[in-house]
Amino acid sequence: MNTHITITVFFSIALCFCVHNASTQNIPDSNFADAIRADCPPCIDLNNNLTPFAQTETSLDVSESNISNLSGIEGFVNLYTLYCQYNNLDSLPNLYLYCHYNSLDSLPDLPDNLIELYCFGNELSSLPYLPASLQLLHCYHNTLNSLPTLPNSLTVLSCAFNNLVSLPVLPHNLIEFGCDYNQLNSLATLPDNLGTLYCSHNNLDILPTLPNSLITLDCAYNSAIVCLPVLPNDLTELFTSGTQITCIPNQPSNLIMDPVLPLCSEPCDSSVFTSDILAAKPFTVQPNPVSDILHVRFSAEYEPKTNLRLLNSSGQTVSALSSKGDLMIPMKDLPAGVYWLEVRRARWVFGQKILKQ
Repeated sequence: MNTHITITVFFSIALCFCVHNASTQNIPDSNFADAIRADCPPCIDLNNNLTPFAQTETSLDVSESNISNLSGIEGFVNLYTLYCQYNNLDSLPNLYLYCHYNSLDSLPDLPDNLIELYCFGNELSSLPYLPASLQLLHCYHNTLNSLPTLPNSLTVLSCAFNNLVSLPVLPHNLIEFGCDYNQLNSLATLPDNLGTLYCSHNNLDILPTLPNSLITLDCAYNSAIVCLPVLPNDLTELFTSGTQITCIPNQPSNLIMDPVLPLCSEPCDSSVFTSDILAAKPFTVQPNPVSDILHVRFSAEYEPKTNLRLLNSSGQTVSALSSKGDLMIPMKDLPAGVYWLEVRRARWVFGQKILKQ
């Protein structure tokens, strides 16, 4: 079968058919080797191995050469343009497109066998149709408002620092996912095999069910998030700064947290907190660290009755009080360590980490 194929890509960084050690790349198709020899004599030796010179070539014309196999083209690591029309090709090698850190505002149609696409650091407001073969997509630091349908083959997706307000269905093979620094109000159902999730600095108010495979979760600086779903047993990293999360529902054995949170003493109910979120904490605590008496002082305009709880690092309540104004919490007899002060009203809750010396 004659296949007429021309690949022409003009980017300031090449469309790379990437294999390292390009100087030892062999060309098994003798017609392809002869065509390279005709177009670029210093690129290939008498044994049909590419020379280091091939790594500098940016354009190659092997059209009308009766070629059936382009294996070895990977050795041309800086190739911009490949002319391979009027041959006997029925497939192309896997392609890897690196065009990051340019000023691109659009991309052309992508080849059907593209494996990796690195287009971060540009001015893209949209992406073209993504081929079913795509496995890695790094499109962060653009101006994307939405993403196209994601192929099921995708395992890595980094779309941080864009203007995304929603997400398409996430592929079931996805392992690494970064969507931080966007304007997302919700997350799609998370794939069963997801290992890392970076969703900080969005507008999320709730997280979906976390897959058992998850190892890292960064949901920091989503100011409306109050509750965490059940944490996977293998979770090792949890980042919740800048949220209203004051406790964790369960304690994975190897979990490292920033900040450190106690176990919840009762199930968290996110519906309690969403209608009356205060812009700032209405109280201060002094001193912190504390060795004897912890002073809790409320702002001058704040008078309603408030319930307070002091919890230890295991989530156990060690002190519970109610107040309509400033109060003192004795801590002299408590063991040294990290505690959590929970200050709660009917429609909001704030937490403050306390260090007892």
